[in-house]
Amino acid sequence: MRFRWCPTRYSASFVVLRRWLTYDKKFYTLDPINPSEKLHVQLADEAVCIGPAPTRDSYLRMDKILEAVKSTGAQAVHPGYGFLSENTEFARLLTEAGAVFIGPNSKAILAMGDKIQSKRIATEAKVNMIPGYDGEVKDAEECVRVANDIGYPVMMKASAGGGGKGLRIAWNDKEAREGFRLSKQEAASSFGDDRMLVEKYIDNPRHIEMQVFCDKHGNAVWLNERECSIQRRNQKVIEEAPSPFVTPEMREKMGQQACSLALNVGYDSAGTVEFLVDSKRNFYFLEMNTRLQVEHPITEAITGVDLVQQMIRIAYGHKLNFAQRDVPIRGWAIECRVYAEDPYKSFGLPSVGRLSRYSEPLRIPGSRCDSGIYEGSEISIYYDPLICKLVTHGKDREQAMNRMRDALDEYVIRGVTNNIPLLRDIMTEERYRSGNITTKYLFETYPEGFRGIKLSNSETLCLAAVASALFCHHYLRAIRFLNTGRELFSRSDVQGSQRFAVDVPHIDKPVSSHLAEVKHMSWESCEVIIDETEYNIEGSLNFSKAVLNLKVNGEPFIFQIKSCNTSGKVTLLYKGCPYELKVLNAKAHNYMKHMPEPRQMDTSRVVLAPMPGMIKSVNVEVGQKVSEGQETCVIEAMKMQNSLLAPKTGTVKAVNSGGATKAKMATGFRFLIPKRAVHFTGALCYDEYSNRRFYDIGEHPYQRVWSVMKHDYERTRRRFIRAKYDYYKRIGKMTVPVQKIYDIELIPVECSVAIIGGGLAGSACAYWIKQRIRDDDMKLIVIENDSQLANSTTLLAPGGLWQQFSIPEKVQMSLFTAEFLRNADEHLKILDNDLPPIKFTPMNALFLASNEEEAAKLSEDCKCQTEFAFFKIKLKILARLASGSENEGVFDNWQLLSAIREKNVTLGVHYIKAKVTGFEWDWSSEHAANFLPPDKQWRYKRLRRVVIEPQYTDVAPRPIYATIFINCAGAWSGEVSEMAGFGVGPELLSIPFPIVRRKRYAFIFHCPDGPSLDMPYLFDSSGVWCRREGLGNLYMCGKNPSNDDADDSVDHSNLDVDYSFFDSHIWPVLAKRVPAFEKLKIKNAWAYYADVNEYDGNAIIGPHPFYQNYFHVGGFNGLSLQHALPAGRGIMEKILDGAYVSIDLRDFHLDRMLRGKRMACDS
Repeated sequence: MRFRWCPTRYSASFVVLRRWLTYDKKFYTLDPINPSEKLHVQLADEAVCIGPAPTRDSYLRMDKILEAVKSTGAQAVHPGYGFLSENTEFARLLTEAGAVFIGPNSKAILAMGDKIQSKRIATEAKVNMIPGYDGEVKDAEECVRVANDIGYPVMMKASAGGGGKGLRIAWNDKEAREGFRLSKQEAASSFGDDRMLVEKYIDNPRHIEMQVFCDKHGNAVWLNERECSIQRRNQKVIEEAPSPFVTPEMREKMGQQACSLALNVGYDSAGTVEFLVDSKRNFYFLEMNTRLQVEHPITEAITGVDLVQQMIRIAYGHKLNFAQRDVPIRGWAIECRVYAEDPYKSFGLPSVGRLSRYSEPLRIPGSRCDSGIYEGSEISIYYDPLICKLVTHGKDREQAMNRMRDALDEYVIRGVTNNIPLLRDIMTEERYRSGNITTKYLFETYPEGFRGIKLSNSETLCLAAVASALFCHHYLRAIRFLNTGRELFSRSDVQGSQRFAVDVPHIDKPVSSHLAEVKHMSWESCEVIIDETEYNIEGSLNFSKAVLNLKVNGEPFIFQIKSCNTSGKVTLLYKGCPYELKVLNAKAHNYMKHMPEPRQMDTSRVVLAPMPGMIKSVNVEVGQKVSEGQETCVIEAMKMQNSLLAPKTGTVKAVNSGGATKAKMATGFRFLIPKRAVHFTGALCYDEYSNRRFYDIGEHPYQRVWSVMKHDYERTRRRFIRAKYDYYKRIGKMTVPVQKIYDIELIPVECSVAIIGGGLAGSACAYWIKQRIRDDDMKLIVIENDSQLANSTTLLAPGGLWQQFSIPEKVQMSLFTAEFLRNADEHLKILDNDLPPIKFTPMNALFLASNEEEAAKLSEDCKCQTEFAFFKIKLKILARLASGSENEGVFDNWQLLSAIREKNVTLGVHYIKAKVTGFEWDWSSEHAANFLPPDKQWRYKRLRRVVIEPQYTDVAPRPIYATIFINCAGAWSGEVSEMAGFGVGPELLSIPFPIVRRKRYAFIFHCPDGPSLDMPYLFDSSGVWCRREGLGNLYMCGKNPSNDDADDSVDHSNLDVDYSFFDSHIWPVLAKRVPAFEKLKIKNAWAYYADVNEYDGNAIIGPHPFYQNYFHVGGFNGLSLQHALPAGRGIMEKILDGAYVSIDLRDFHLDRMLRGKRMACDS
């Protein structure tokens, strides 16, 4: 097998990788530290770390890349778009190392990559040239002299540059000096080459480039032009092919000159010759990029030529397999570069953050998304903020623009600011649609900068109507929490009293206020009167969908819901732009005029950093007097440098940071970095749980949640009854009993994934799967028998978390849970609603040993943890105290389950109250029953349906067809697996899932002289544990079975509490360890079931070796609260990715019983 290598990142790596998958080759990728969250890393066969994130320490380190190539035996290298892709030394060293460089030869790169030399060669090849200085400009003073000789304006650019890096325009001597210095620094940072050249700047030009392809046999073709005139800061934003300005004759001349130049230097790969074109269609050579261009997909779209594939073929010496006459122009293609940038600041200043929600508009015909990120990826300060290259193709330019408009409307990005508002507005802007564009298009079209779109009167009223409907929809659901029998959307709810005042913001005028009245509302339609004009809204107002495709008075509109809360704040995205509307009832709106305006911060003496970045240099000192406009420091972000100027004359009070640090600096001008806005994933839930009432610490957990669960089930039941009742009433079929209507609606006939068990394990599996796939066609159901969770381990078990395990995977799983709990807001918060108080409280864990042998075992466990550098361990002979308290502690397990269940409902997870009574199988081969003996027929059967018996109904058991089954039934998972045929069949099916129910106790006792609030979580080697439980000298304790404890004294057939167990097994150990516990009083107690694996005491996680569509998550031995979340994540990865990505859980498979291998872990 041959090896390939790609030292690049994000979308470039992903594009190359997709081509590589068509070959039977192994693919490597290079990445800096922490590459796991990048998509191309997950898809590649192997990733090699080459250093920290800054480019000078990773992507520009040729020595590290060459070392990695040699160590892996890679035979070919694709350099991607930037960094070393045009470095002749890198190409030469690779060739000397025996690796194929997928790109042009080093001599061609040297000739064309050096812009000074390339201009001389272009002149010899008789290519049209721009007047300029033929040579390298050494310093700023020489730059000023050359600029005056040529005549302003001039363009200063890096000799080895590209992509707008190291390029500035100067109109006078001052701008020439400053621009030369900044461009020279950018060139050194981006390319490792700070040589500069100066040439005449052609005002109001078009930027048109010609794609060329040459092989090693002297053949050359041109693949038509690309229009790249829409730019900001000399970086392309929108490209299209072909150009609306180029005539066939002009195209012929440009292509011939481009090929002549390429052949003149012996070029042998994909290349791009860039031209500046004036208004009279005169074109001048600008530069040649000796690499694959970012915008290459639009050329592929109109020609049908796979450029990456051709690069690979040519690199291995093949001839071009097409001629110039074979290159067509098929339709029109447009590419929009979707950046993580704020378009309202200089047409796009970089934004950083994590993508909390991300959905590409791939359903639009003719669309293509080249991206290397996914939901959860982070946009950092170290690289270009490019999120995706969005491409649309159509039969003509108008169709391509319309498809791009629709794709931008449906592109969902949350977590970072992006430039979709600007791109979306350009797609409908009159000048752009006419094709009259130049490189000054943005500045001429938006002379004051981009501020958003101007709403027409009809659009304003339409926004107000939709916002009113959404707010009313949300409000009515919220007030239906009580146990009432009325339908959700009754006319009495929305008539008369439901009048609102809606404030709509504008960019060209003050906020406009409108009177709204919701007259009628249903699931699929709504009637709203805005300023005495009626608006009929058709379409589902579904909060779980980020994109709403509605019809308002028959006209189609596309909106995105960003937030909606009970305070009346409704944020919608319309035509890409965010609109924060305020919806208040008429009385509250009248009072708003009496509210004082919020005080604005005085920024006259503050230097505001326009973006997060890295401070490259500080040019002032303490006590130094600075004048207005003087440079104070330089910030670098996304490889671009920005000079920060003093807003007025003053004196520097303090300098708290030097260069090369993140921008958190404070001087006399106080540098303020804008805080990143946090957007949360998901949409509004059906109803809010009432989880915030006060309760006693020692109160039985079952009593705490009974009323909440009851109301939750009853209102869901009533909702479906009423919806189906209304449907049958409309069609005139009222003979069907209401109860059966409810059951038909509530229980689906088929689904994609059926999860058995609605506790934390089952809900975690549902959460991770629906987080990845939010498509409505992917139906996921959770079947829970114990509808009130009265016997649920999740509800009754103590919510604790610790790391004392001898198996590395268990340590990683506990750390995963700790990280999830610390960031629960980011994972589980629904819009602006408050998250249930999970209250993860760090608490040290103290593990006690009774003898030297046990102390030695604790020491062995510590080695397992220190190998992963999770936390430092302090070991004494008789005790081990975990000093990593941030990863250990207690939490409210019921609130965690409530939050996940609420989140799942918004994601479209369907919870069913039913009991599983069996499974059904289908033949994988329809003839198996005829020609196979009965003892062999089992090999041709596959699980297809789960049979359930609905609760609270007289409907008979019914089957549900499912593609995948996940058994998360906890202590009952062994019985469920037996229903599926495991343990009762032949051969592989004869091995049972050895999961049994084992009773555990939790006791609450009071001790007036007990340890203080800083008491650690206490674990004794006998299995006894104890912890402080709030205030009032209350403590919780219990006992886990030890290795030599058969637990024969416990009756596991019920959940009755045996108080003698406390006297005989727990209290003697507590009194021995803590003398104050000799006097205590039990306040409360309860019992719960733990799912125990009798084989080796460790969980069974993963697919069955025979029924590959049957997955099991159980047997945690009482640790389900700690390990259910990472186990659910692992199941999702195994199903959707085919392998474990986060934590390797293969040792937890049932296969270990087939191999006779036991997992030994003392915890």
